[in-house]
Amino acid sequence: MPRLPFLAPTALLLAGCVSEGADAGGHVYRYATWVPLLGVLAAAGSGVGAWFLRRANLAVAGGLAMLSLGILVLIPSPASHEVRVDQDGFRCVAGPWWSLERKEVHFEDLREIRRVVETDENSLGKETPYRRLLCVTWSGEEIRIPRGELVAEAEDRIVSAATEAGVEVIGSW
Repeated sequence: MPRLPFLAPTALLLAGCVSEGADAGGHVYRYATWVPLLGVLAAAGSGVGAWFLRRANLAVAGGLAMLSLGILVLIPSPASHEVRVDQDGFRCVAGPWWSLERKEVHFEDLREIRRVVETDENSLGKETPYRRLLCVTWSGEEIRIPRGELVAEAEDRIVSAATEAGVEVIGSW
């Protein structure tokens, strides 16, 4: 019986976080429906925990309440992320729900797509490597597409469609 609480999260993780579908506009990659639902459950669980611990340990109850509010603020983000790929290009929507970043890339405008690893420096001066798709247009403009979970799942289809459109793809992971 002690293994039962771990069965549901394990089953969800094995099911995968990303769902792929096709519609008239091409292939669409989104986070699976259970991702925001799991967030709602986590927020509810930490909220209930905060309620029951409010008299026993106010600091822990306050921490759980803040965690619950933080989760509720972030839940809409994965529900609005998507990558859409068709024969003409691809579109990415990502970021926090209050500041979604939309990037649209047309293959006819591209000279090449490079798979690069760039480093960003955080506020403490530590460098962190990030994988990105660097899309270079004919005019020399560089469009950086962060290789998050959705882009990583869609990458093979992006590369295949770009190659079919005559775009050179440079590098590999």
